[in-house]
Amino acid sequence: MLDVVRAASAAVGRDLPYEIGPRRAGDVVAVWADPARAASLLHWRASRTLADMCTDHWRWQSQNPDGYRG
Repeated sequence: MLDVVRAASAAVGRDLPYEIGPRRAGDVVAVWADPARAASLLHWRASRTLADMCTDHWRWQSQNPDGYRG
């Protein structure tokens, strides 16, 4: 999660506030992902980094402060 906070902070150009608190009821102990199945079944591989995704999200949000209007 701290990787996401750091990448988002870099994307917006300032430190974002956050708090580290105690685990809540129902929180899982550990989470991880292995993209190997997507690669083997779908022939798909991620082409962007977490930093790329945060930067793209911030650019869109900055240009659309009220969200999507279809």
